[in-house]
Amino acid sequence: MTSLYRDTADRLLTELESGAWREGAMIPSEAHLQETFGISRTTVRRALALLERDGHIERRQGLGSFYRSRKIGKSISSRVDFHTEGRTHGQMPSTRALSFTARNATISERAIFGPEARGGVVELRRLRLLNGQPTVFQISVLCHVGIQDLKRSDFENTSLYALLSSRFELVVSDVDETLEAVNADGDVAQVMGIEPGIAIFNTHRIARDAAGRVVELSNNFVRADRYYFSFSGSIEEFGR
Repeated sequence: MTSLYRDTADRLLTELESGAWREGAMIPSEAHLQETFGISRTTVRRALALLERDGHIERRQGLGSFYRSRKIGKSISSRVDFHTEGRTHGQMPSTRALSFTARNATISERAIFGPEARGGVVELRRLRLLNGQPTVFQISVLCHVGIQDLKRSDFENTSLYALLSSRFELVVSDVDETLEAVNADGDVAQVMGIEPGIAIFNTHRIARDAAGRVVELSNNFVRADRYYFSFSGSIEEFGR
C-alpha cells in the first residue's frame, strides 16, 4: 500500500510537471501544502524530502523549496548553443557525430544555396545528449568550399557555428526557424531512443551570414520531455 507521504509527493510532482510551473519557481510553504492536502506537517516534510532526493526540487535554507524541471526552457528567439545551454541548466551536454557525407544537392537545396551547390553538399547528422540521454537529433546540410575535407570527428562535442567560424570565417548572423509538433517516425525514434509515434518538436532552420549567404540548412528533432519552447513580446505584436 502506498504510504501517504509518497502519495503526496506523487500528487505534488504531477502538479509541478503540468506545464504551469517553470524552472526555479518557488513551491508553496509547508503550511500551505499542509492545508491544501489536509495532511500533517511531518507528511509534507517527508514528501518534500523525497522530491529533493529524486532531484525534482531544491530546498534552500531560509528561503524555501524550488522546482527543478527536467526540461530545458528555450526561448524561440534564443541563439545560445546546445552545450552552453545544457551546462547553464546544470546538465552534462555531449554531441555525437553520427555521419558526415558528401552528396548531390536536391532541387530545393540548389535553390537555397545557389550556384555553389552544383558541386554538391555535405550532410552532417549529430545526436545531442543531456546527461547521456538522447535529446536532439540534428541533420545539417552545408555547402562551402573546403567543408568536405573535414572529418566526422571534427564535429564531436563542439558548436557547429564556432567550428565554421574558426575554420572558414563563416559567421552566422541571421536565422529563420519554424517549429512544429510531429510524431516521431521509426528512423527518428530509433536514433533518439523513443517509441515510434511519440510527439516531439521538429524545427527547420536556415542560417545566413551578414551578407545574406546561406551557411546551413538544418532539420532538428527535439524530445518534448526534455525541452519546452517559449515566446514573449509586447501586446502590439499580438494585435487586439
